[in-house]
Amino acid sequence: AYTLENDTGPDDANHSTRGMFVLYEPGRTGAGRVSGHQLMDIAPSLLDRMGLRPPGVMQGRVIESKTGT
Repeated sequence: AYTLENDTGPDDANHSTRGMFVLYEPGRTGAGRVSGHQLMDIAPSLLDRMGLRPPGVMQGRVIESKTGT
């Protein structure tokens, strides 16, 4: 049998297209909330913050903070 609910009821937290991403960098002031991004933007953003160029095959784009850094 197949169900759209798990054993505790509907679970929109694991399989939702809406998500939340929090990045903390010590010594950096908060940039606040940014919007207009997709889940596929997280991996290229993390690579960029580590000083690595995201591969061209990645569809996501780098998330820039409101401060531009």
